[in-house]
Amino acid sequence: MKLFFSLGLIFLVASPSYIKSLNNADTVALTDFFKTPKLALVFQADCSACQRQVHQLSCLESKYPVVLLGAFSGEKSLKAEYQKMKVSYPAYHVSSDIQSEMGISRAATPQILILSQKPKLLNIGLSSCEKLKKKITDI
Repeated sequence: MKLFFSLGLIFLVASPSYIKSLNNADTVALTDFFKTPKLALVFQADCSACQRQVHQLSCLESKYPVVLLGAFSGEKSLKAEYQKMKVSYPAYHVSSDIQSEMGISRAATPQILILSQKPKLLNIGLSSCEKLKKKITDI
């Protein structure tokens, strides 16, 4: 939030929310991030199911670009977890204050979301590629 003072009045203007890349030092505004639909895997540190789930997403790449969203853990531990995954998907740290804006509803991983102007929770927990494909076609 930014505070502006004009003509004796105080205005609060919402600043855009940003997420930080785990691949490099970049940040991305959520408004830009939501411009094109994406398939997102929400992961956290020390999540063996997340490690297995990330490798089930390649079959869905033709329908949606895949991104990884690290949540519920600190940035350093999320970077280490991302490196263990050995995938080339872009990865971002999602701070607790913007998780609800992204459709991340609770601390359960892995979560798979369709990110767009109205994020949609697709799955919580480990799921095969075939089950995820079916859920996407049912949307």
